Amino acid sequence: MNDDVPTRRHASMPVDPLRRRLLGAGAAGAALCLALPAHARAAVYPARPIRLVVPFAAGGGTDASTRVLALSLGDELGQPVVVENKGGGGGTIGMEQVARAEPDGYTLVMATNGPMITGKLLYPNLGFDPIKDLKPVAPWFSNDNLLCVKASSPYRSFEEWVAEAKRRPGDLTYGTAGVGSTLHITAELLQRRVGMRMQHVPYRGGAAAMIDLLAGSVDATVDSTPSVIPQVRAGNVRVLVNLNGRRSVFLPDVPTVQESGYDGFSEYSWGGLFAPARTPDDIVAKLNKEVGRVGTRPEVREKMAGAYADILSGTPEDFAQRFRAEAERWLPVVKAAGIAG
Repeated sequence: MNDDVPTRRHASMPVDPLRRRLLGAGAAGAALCLALPAHARAAVYPARPIRLVVPFAAGGGTDASTRVLALSLGDELGQPVVVENKGGGGGTIGMEQVARAEPDGYTLVMATNGPMITGKLLYPNLGFDPIKDLKPVAPWFSNDNLLCVKASSPYRSFEEWVAEAKRRPGDLTYGTAGVGSTLHITAELLQRRVGMRMQHVPYRGGAAAMIDLLAGSVDATVDSTPSVIPQVRAGNVRVLVNLNGRRSVFLPDVPTVQESGYDGFSEYSWGGLFAPARTPDDIVAKLNKEVGRVGTRPEVREKMAGAYADILSGTPEDFAQRFRAEAERWLPVVKAAGIAG
């Protein structure tokens, strides 16, 4: 039986009295908590487990970083933080589920910059607006985005790649995890900044793009550190350039776009906690404080390093400013490149 489909109850079947009382008490408790003054509400929150949605399939970089946070955040809050994977729609299905949830702090999502910023453009019939209907809680992780070629590729530097791309506009191909992904938008921004043109080959996920790179079906990929570093260490892949504005601690010998002569270019993938838009500010502030505390724990930093991810920190206001500024850069590029649906 599908666990997602509730068992149908006949109208004449009696509801278990204990279950009725528990359900009633839970609803009443939630209503009471929201009715309390801010200082009192924050003091009693959380009173039950928190559901944390990952809007992608299990096993990816976002999932791994989220699970590191969830375990330690549950310790800090004194209640379990239960991770639930809800993939589909490039991340928008899980995000919409959270946007429509009760704004009480018990349903959160680990959203990433791709679907947060471009979701509404890529899916014109989307039933919600990620920027308006989700509230920033706390940034959590970042991954560097990298332009990579197969280890046997003739291109040994970013300068060589750019020269060839300019000599043969549109001939060099690069794969990404999909149309409108963070990696795709970053590559579009890179082309405009450098003045070159490459041919995008979208895949259903970064793993498929990496397989085709190693098979020689595409000339390059734009991918992030969790996917690339194991291939680099295995001797399969060469990284030409880091698209972030500073060198990666995991790949310190790889230069940045800025170091290659293109000042001001700095794009990377990030993920952070969001809540339904009407979640009270005091609950958001408490969650932000505890996420920040988790990020300072040595064992957490070690686990995140093992996932090739950097830990981010900042207030909800800083976080909101971060992704809104990014949206101002990205949205015109999405429209100009014809990426929007």
